[in-house]
Amino acid sequence: MINWEKDLDINDVKEIRTRSTVYFGCGAVKKIEDIAKLYASRGINKVIVMSGKNAYKSSGAWAHIEKALK
Repeated sequence: MINWEKDLDINDVKEIRTRSTVYFGCGAVKKIEDIAKLYASRGINKVIVMSGKNAYKSSGAWAHIEKALK
């Protein structure tokens, strides 16, 4: 069993670069404002945010994401 507070590096962010860039990992939510600004500067105003069924709300991540995307 994983002790999330001890065993998970919340600053670990992965990137997958294809035609689009994918950010994943617990620390990715900290980059959302920078990501939103970058896309907005390129004229991109639609994004897809993927999450587990309830994780986005139970983790508190949605508050950061919603603020950044507005």
